[in-house]
Amino acid sequence: MTEKPQLLVEIKNLTVQFPKQELPLFSDVNIKINLKTVFGIFGETGCGKSTLAKCLAGFIPQKYIHGEIWFYGKENFALHNKNSFFFQKEINGKNIVYVPQDPYQTLNPFETLRTQLSRIIRLNESSQSIDDLLECVKFPLDRVDSAITSLSAGQRQRATIALALACSPLLLIFDEPTASLDRETRQQLLEFFQNLPFKKDISIAIISHEILDYEALISPENRYYFHEYEHVAKPINRTSPIKKEEAILRTQKLKKSYGALQILKEIEFFIENGEWVHLQGKNGSGKTTFMNILSGLQSPTSGEIYWQQQEISQKIINYQKYIHLVYQDSFHALNYNYTVKKILQEVIKSDKEHTKTLQTFCEKWYILLEIPQRIYDNYPQQISYGQQKRVALLRTLLKFKLYGLRDPHHKHLFLLDEIFAGIHIPLRYKIMTLFINLFNEQQNFAVLWIAHGQDLLKDFCDRDYLLNNGCMKETKL
Repeated sequence: MTEKPQLLVEIKNLTVQFPKQELPLFSDVNIKINLKTVFGIFGETGCGKSTLAKCLAGFIPQKYIHGEIWFYGKENFALHNKNSFFFQKEINGKNIVYVPQDPYQTLNPFETLRTQLSRIIRLNESSQSIDDLLECVKFPLDRVDSAITSLSAGQRQRATIALALACSPLLLIFDEPTASLDRETRQQLLEFFQNLPFKKDISIAIISHEILDYEALISPENRYYFHEYEHVAKPINRTSPIKKEEAILRTQKLKKSYGALQILKEIEFFIENGEWVHLQGKNGSGKTTFMNILSGLQSPTSGEIYWQQQEISQKIINYQKYIHLVYQDSFHALNYNYTVKKILQEVIKSDKEHTKTLQTFCEKWYILLEIPQRIYDNYPQQISYGQQKRVALLRTLLKFKLYGLRDPHHKHLFLLDEIFAGIHIPLRYKIMTLFINLFNEQQNFAVLWIAHGQDLLKDFCDRDYLLNNGCMKETKL
């Protein structure tokens, strides 16, 4: 006889509307989540997925919420969402734990992971050991006492999940849990999710736009879609550039070490004008460090970097203005004291001669990147992870346009680090198409796409590099 599912969470006619917005962010959401299940909530970037998760976790003020949220715990009690004191005392952080999408904002940068895990275990009187928790999420044990700021995005993501598990909740809410993980770790995490509900007698709610990742994990009856993806427009055909002898940027025997720890070992790399080059590697392999060195934000331990055949030296050439970065951690790359409007206007108003042209360019790309008009006066912490990415990308494109206007004959290089993390698939295709069109118009830049698990992107690149154990090699596409 099949055991009848036990209801854990019920959402009834939930609507969220924030002030100064004419329309609700979403309305009439109805969801039931049973115990010992994995439930998926899917939708495009900015559709309200994370806000729904925060409603469930008790982070959205009651005055913006209409409808009901009921939680049935071990004692089989029902909780109405308006009983906020009881919710904060008994449910939030104990029976329900929310793991945000952005791992850079979650961990305390002034404490090691061991310190943070020890506190959570002690406060929850848990019998779990630190080593067991780290093994569950495949976090390297030799990094548990390292500074949080030295961890890669993927390592931070796994550390955050370990902290959530230490609370022993009944419901774990994960917001884009695989966004910062390499392919191997992503698969391990999905297998972990599949077994966890039965091992721990808990439920998992996954917020994501990566529907394909969860096809085998989440059954159709345990899915909620904000919007069905309609037609996915793939990028227009991209013509690979004609090979030339001169590279925009080249490295020779590039090395980077931190004490005895060698991150990069004699890296040989080049990229030519018009090329799309893909760089992949596991979490913590040194991809972001390599990008920082190319852009001049970090210095190599040894080796040479050539910008258009000239060895880089601050005394010889100021090349950074022609290199345009978008970091994986877009939130900390934006000034959280500035609104989206002020972030963009800071670039536009930096050149009085070209202000009008830059303003027109900004307005055009604001629409092309599908950045909502409603967030124009918001601060970075008030918008979604995917929206932060697009604002950071638009600011970088404005910088590219600015220096292109000042020096129309100079070549440029885009360094895009996990640009598609937090971006749904149709919009990824659109961004790729926009870059194709931009090059067809300008003919003056190359792109280094730093990513893992992005086969859709790699198919449109000219060359592919793999960074592993500090060594870089070119692979066959």
